[in-house]
Formats: sequence, structure tokens, C-alpha cells
Amino acid sequence: MRILIAAIPAVLLFAACGDDSISTIDSAASAAAGPTLTAAEERQTQVAKGLDQPTAVDRPLSTPTPLPENGPAVQVIGATGEPYVPKLSEFKALPTAEIKVDGQSYSGVTLSTILAKVEAPETAVVTVDGVRADGKRQGAVRFPLSAIGDTTVLTVGKNGELSMASTSIPKDQWLIWVTGISIR
Repeated sequence: MRILIAAIPAVLLFAACGDDSISTIDSAASAAAGPTLTAAEERQTQVAKGLDQPTAVDRPLSTPTPLPENGPAVQVIGATGEPYVPKLSEFKALPTAEIKVDGQSYSGVTLSTILAKVEAPETAVVTVDGVRADGKRQGAVRFPLSAIGDTTVLTVGKNGELSMASTSIPKDQWLIWVTGISIR
């Protein structure tokens, strides 16, 4: 019985060290045939091989419908979590400020004035949502309130739409058709 138990490890060792020529041939044959991929893996492989990624064609977005005086001008979410949604007539009644950028004057409601309605702390980070100035895509800007609050205004256009102007935000980041403001 002891001889049998001692022989088992030796048999296992010889079996593990057997002739590799057959397994080497099998490995070479399967490598030449290539791996078997699922459809999803095949698509990932094609993308990885340098196929072009799809790109969206920029087309101007539709002009918003004119906003009635009793329609919501913008949605503002602040520290309380309760939204402040002034009607266009209420928004127009807020105090305004004037800024000058590249020799042009802009008159509108400052972000500080709007965000005071929702008790935004001066340490807040503000996100303004709207449409990029080229009118082709949705956009957002995010800055500390302390950096843009008094130097950024929302102006009211002829159809009641809100647009951004700022002395502290680069002009190529300004938004038109502003729809929302939030803080974190």
C-alpha cells in the first residue's frame, strides 16, 4: 500500500512533463485559425483597428418659441433645493446691471442677483445650461460664483429668451437660450 501511495506523485509528475510536441502543434493550429469572437467583441476589435468614429453633423437648433410674459424664464436650483422659476415678467422686474465687453454694453440681471433668490453661498459653484453661441449644440458653463456672480448678466432677447454676457467668462463660452442655473 505504501509503495502505491509513493508511486502516485511520480506518475503525476511524468504525466505533467509529457511530450509537448502534440500540444505545441495544437496551439499553433488554433492561433493560426484566430480567436473566436462574439459579435460585440468583433465590433470592438474593428473600432480598435482604427475605423473612424461617427461624428455628428452640426446643424443650427430650432429657434425657441417666443416666451409669453407669464411663461417661465429660467429654472434656478439653489441651496434650499426648491426651484426658483420666475415668470418672464418677474425676471424683467429684477434689478439689472450693465457690463461692457469689447466696447459693447450689455444690460441684464447678474447671476448674484438670481442666485440670492435661492440662498446660494458665495462659495458655490454655478452651472448655467443653455445653447452654445453658435446655436448648434446644447452647452453648459461651470465656474465659482465668486468668480462670475457680479460680472455675468442674463439679458432678455426680443422673444423673451435669456442670453449670457460676461466680463469674466470667455466670449466663446457664452450661452444663448439659457434654460437652467444650478449650484453645488
